[in-house]
Amino acid sequence: IIRELLYGHDYYAKKSSKEEPHTDITEEIGIISKNIKEANEKAVKLGIAHHADFRGLDINAVNVFLEEIQKTKELFPDLPAFDFIGSHQNHANFLYNYQLENRWERNKDKIIEKYVDNLSKKNDMSLINAHMGDIEKFLKEKYIEHLKSQKIIKKYRVESGDYASYFWNKGAKGINLNMRKFASSAMTQETIEVMKVDVAEKWSPVGCGTMQSLIDHEMGHRIDDLVGASQDSEIINLSKLGNSIKKFMFEHYMNCWNALKL
Repeated sequence: IIRELLYGHDYYAKKSSKEEPHTDITEEIGIISKNIKEANEKAVKLGIAHHADFRGLDINAVNVFLEEIQKTKELFPDLPAFDFIGSHQNHANFLYNYQLENRWERNKDKIIEKYVDNLSKKNDMSLINAHMGDIEKFLKEKYIEHLKSQKIIKKYRVESGDYASYFWNKGAKGINLNMRKFASSAMTQETIEVMKVDVAEKWSPVGCGTMQSLIDHEMGHRIDDLVGASQDSEIINLSKLGNSIKKFMFEHYMNCWNALKL
């Protein structure tokens, strides 16, 4: 069902007809990184994301993170690159800065036009000519300072209890790991033990409680974002849960996705 939603009902016919020899860049440069800087660079080079910032995270957790994403991309090679991947905290900052930039881009023409018009009314061409070289940079800095001081753009709240999350926001879509859970090797192991308890208490399917299953869950959100699988009537009917908990369906679907991947 998921393949058909993502690729269309003739998925297998299209797959067989499109098979061509290709060079796998993953085989060329590898997926395992020695340090965070290398992981950031590989994530972009492999086409996993347009931006990556894993600073503050355990490199072992990051390597598993990238491995699992790459495995899912091999299953669904047409999955587009994320806008951003990294830590939850860095992702929140990326989203905040993106929204500031986006607000400026939407309004800059009017702002610049109004500013130049005010200078023209003063009939001081020397002042206009002096400003024209860096007027956009000057006004952008002032405008973004205004947005920040007035708190017009809200910063994304990082939930301390989340292990990982998927950002649905336009321009910042991607998955991340919480720095408060995966900042070191010791914290990673401690978090995995807690995830095993989640499985024992039936919050997650049997076989989960691993880094791999955590990333699989978030990748499920990525696929759902693209195809709306959790709201597909056939999947809802198969779940036997009905419409009474439809608002929780997207998380139920992720658990089903986890179970399928195990």
